Amino acid sequence: MKNYYTEFMKYVSNDISILIDKLISKSEEMNIKIYLTGGMVRDFFLNVETIDLDIVVDGDHLSFVEKIKNEILNNDFIKYSYNDKLMTAAFILEYCNLDVVQMRSEIYDKPGALPKVTPDSLFKDCHRRDFTINSLYFELSRYQFKLIDMDEYLIDLDKKILRVHHDNSFIDDPTRIFRAVKYLSRFNFKLDQDTLNLIKNALSNNCFTTISKERLIKEFTLILKEKTHKVNVITLCKLGIDKAILGVKINTNYDSYIDYNIDNEENNTLIHKFIELIYINRKIISYDNLLKYTNNKRVIEFINLVYTMDQINTEIADLDNYELFSFISKLTKEEVRFLKVRGDSIINEKLCNWEKIRDYKVIYKGDYVKNMGISDGKAIGRVLRSYKNKVFEIILEGDTTVDEKLIIDEIIKQEKRNGI
Repeated sequence: MKNYYTEFMKYVSNDISILIDKLISKSEEMNIKIYLTGGMVRDFFLNVETIDLDIVVDGDHLSFVEKIKNEILNNDFIKYSYNDKLMTAAFILEYCNLDVVQMRSEIYDKPGALPKVTPDSLFKDCHRRDFTINSLYFELSRYQFKLIDMDEYLIDLDKKILRVHHDNSFIDDPTRIFRAVKYLSRFNFKLDQDTLNLIKNALSNNCFTTISKERLIKEFTLILKEKTHKVNVITLCKLGIDKAILGVKINTNYDSYIDYNIDNEENNTLIHKFIELIYINRKIISYDNLLKYTNNKRVIEFINLVYTMDQINTEIADLDNYELFSFISKLTKEEVRFLKVRGDSIINEKLCNWEKIRDYKVIYKGDYVKNMGISDGKAIGRVLRSYKNKVFEIILEGDTTVDEKLIIDEIIKQEKRNGI
């Protein structure tokens, strides 16, 4: 049987290679078996880089985790968490993400519920997994990596076929549908026909009603984080997930998809990907239905912006420079960027004006107006507004020398004359 040790250790980084050797030494010292599985084994055979290290422990899992934390890593990690119910430890290191899990079986009490786990055999551990391509194992020992392939899963990997283990896979955990879509585009895989039928069956049985909105949003967020997020959304909709969740078939015509790379700023941020999808569907997705899926204040504000876009196009045209400055200053950088690429020509002109004046600080404040003999609050407000408008107007005309004292003194005189 082929030994993959040398080949695999050349595939991973030096830091990961050293860590794996330490894990092997500690496991042999404790007389327990450990296995490498999941994404890193899959990606090794696909020759794709990854930093996700999934270790399965056949033995005293918790003691092994403590040894890793205290002796191998010496408590040197960015983040550590342990889920007692799932028997899973997660370490975030500078050079990789390390998950250490108990070899186990899973039972779902009801569709969509989180599983109940029990220590079990390698066979049961294999068949609890989402897809066959993620169910290959390397049995790890010193200088010896033995491949364990329960049922020719390597053939699925070679043929780029995505297949589940059992008929209830998507009923037990509907979020696997999102993962399937990610793998289809990320690796250019295709769905096994039986697996496709199982997805359609799960959707027809309203599988997404069995999981929380938070889990749905999390999975959709992960979809948008993929480089192939546009293809992912289109695939989701072809499968009918849009109708299953939102109740309508949405438009996935990304011909109008705007590249948000403005002024060399961050391109295609997560919020922009989400909002762009909402924008091109704002006339068919119910605003109230959409808000059911988030309580995130920032996202809600952005959704409100999208659904009032036509109104903003109209209203912003009538704003003077002072009103424009006040309106836009309340928006986030991402909201301004959205307006810039999705607004009409008038909004673009207004935003260009705002960018010229946004960092300009006027000299005179309300105290100066008071000292000049105006005490009424509304009158002070009128003076400051007229003063700022005049200063901004001069700047926008290209004049770099602004005599602000002359401007405000003249406006104060005019206010006093009007008040007589």
